[in-house]
Amino acid sequence: MPSLRKDILMMLGEGAIRLLTFRSLFTLGWLSNYPTYYRAIGRLEREGLLRKTKRSRDAYLRITSQGRQFLERSRSRRRETPPPWDRRWRLVIFDIPEKQRDLRRRLRRHLAAWGFGRVQRSVWISPHDYQDQILDVARRAGLTPCVFHLTVEKFSVPDNRRLAEAFWDIRGLQDRYRSLMRTYARKMAPPPAKGHTAAMLHRRSLRNLEWDYLAILSRDPQLPEDLLPANWAGAAARRFVERCRGRLSRTLPYDARGRTLRVRSDTLCPIR
Repeated sequence: MPSLRKDILMMLGEGAIRLLTFRSLFTLGWLSNYPTYYRAIGRLEREGLLRKTKRSRDAYLRITSQGRQFLERSRSRRRETPPPWDRRWRLVIFDIPEKQRDLRRRLRRHLAAWGFGRVQRSVWISPHDYQDQILDVARRAGLTPCVFHLTVEKFSVPDNRRLAEAFWDIRGLQDRYRSLMRTYARKMAPPPAKGHTAAMLHRRSLRNLEWDYLAILSRDPQLPEDLLPANWAGAAARRFVERCRGRLSRTLPYDARGRTLRVRSDTLCPIR
């Protein structure tokens, strides 16, 4: 779930919401943490992520371009869907001197970002072909003589699923996906009330669901189906998120052109 600061910015970015009235703070669940909320507003303003303006006797908040950029940088990135598995394994083996340990750490970060599983500290494995990317990173870092990319037809282990469980946290991902669905099953149920407030809260729940789903997906190595359990929770979580998106589109109000209405028509949030 996004932090309070990110939650405030996302609320501001989606449309005008009365964030600082007693009723809205209670509705959003922030009233019990009132001082922290105001401190977060002050810090966001000092960092240039939101701006206050005056209208008559009221003050308003508006997200800035820096605030939008901050949100974009903070959002987890899902890995690109790899091509179909050719049933070969890729091993990356390297022996990088201790004096180049910073470059060694950088290479490991790249391998982890591409979804490689760690066999040993200097031996990594993947079912997907990232040879061009790996050789490019090694070349730019001056590590070409130290990095080796191997393509392996098969291992002595007969069960590929057991092999995958040895090098990736399949069970941990299963638990996180299932926990996500349990957590949001109630929150994403059809709202009991209608109107802008109910629509705003439902939209917020979907936004938080997508934020948490992407956080898990960014750690998912996107392994081929042949390497995953038959009851893989990642596929169920994807369908769950899609159903929630479809359900929300049926409950939010629309204008005459079929566009989703914002909670209010402008992009300012009054402070009472």
